Amino acid sequence: MANRTFKQFGAGYDSAGALNVVLTIGGSEVYNGAVTVNSTDVFGTGLSDSELFSFELDESVTGDVAWQISVTGTDHTSKLWLGGLQCNLVKNNMTIDYDRWSDLIADMTGDAANFAHTADEQTYIANTIGQTRLNAQKAGLYEALLAGTTTVNADGYYVTLANEDMGGKDASVYLACAKTISNGTRDGEAYDVTGDGHWPLIKSGSTLNMTVGLGITDYVYNPPNTHPDDL
Repeated sequence: MANRTFKQFGAGYDSAGALNVVLTIGGSEVYNGAVTVNSTDVFGTGLSDSELFSFELDESVTGDVAWQISVTGTDHTSKLWLGGLQCNLVKNNMTIDYDRWSDLIADMTGDAANFAHTADEQTYIANTIGQTRLNAQKAGLYEALLAGTTTVNADGYYVTLANEDMGGKDASVYLACAKTISNGTRDGEAYDVTGDGHWPLIKSGSTLNMTVGLGITDYVYNPPNTHPDDL
């Protein structure tokens, strides 16, 4: 399987503006290098997160995984807070870009979905996705789009499938990765890593161990209607 890239967000402080971070997941080192942080101590202030570093895991890795993270800074005042995660390979590849696709039919709900896209929109869909993939989902769909006779209710389901019929996931799009954290120990002593809005803290010279539950969500666009046979 492909490697999924994760972006670790958070905040930190070091008088020199950088820390060295070593992250081991499931017994394998996935990051070892410098991390840019604030050179003004942000301890006791509202934390604003930014991307700290990125790492890769096999796409098959989900659920509870053991994390160990060590931090080395200029002196004992250096520290790092771990915030949220983003990851890629969560959205199906689309021939028509997600944002444009959403804009095309975002307002077509209820009775409005009985009406067709404009002729120009239907021609664009037909020519961009192509005859082979459209007609594989519904016979004559390509020709109906060119003729301007399709409707969202009757045909949107099949057009959506054809638009996503590329295989694999989009590596260029990063979205929030759900995670839970538990079983925290810092330098061998119990450390509470749970709680809403809690950002685990690792000080220079310290090592944090915890269990991170990765919940990789599929973000797939679904048209406002269900399968036409269910209407």
